[in-house]
Amino acid sequence: MARTNWEKRKRDFKRMVEKTKRNATRTGLKWEDDEVDRVMRGIERDESTYEMAMAIGRSYYAMQTARAHIRFAMDHAAVLHTNVTPIRRKANG
Repeated sequence: MARTNWEKRKRDFKRMVEKTKRNATRTGLKWEDDEVDRVMRGIERDESTYEMAMAIGRSYYAMQTARAHIRFAMDHAAVLHTNVTPIRRKANG
């Protein structure tokens, strides 16, 4: 029975991930400030990664990664804010 429950949960998770992929309208695009703000508010309200992915139009895994990065920045904002220097990107070519 435990194997059946595990298989069902795995199947349900896969369906959920696929649903976010179908709903993803911003795949491959740079994250906008309003999206980051929405993720921050979602974290503060303890929304699920799935809920935020569906609201923003990103895949589950993109949201999972962004959520972890944004949460880290939120937790360490005081240190990051005082020690941040702009990143100078290399020109292509």
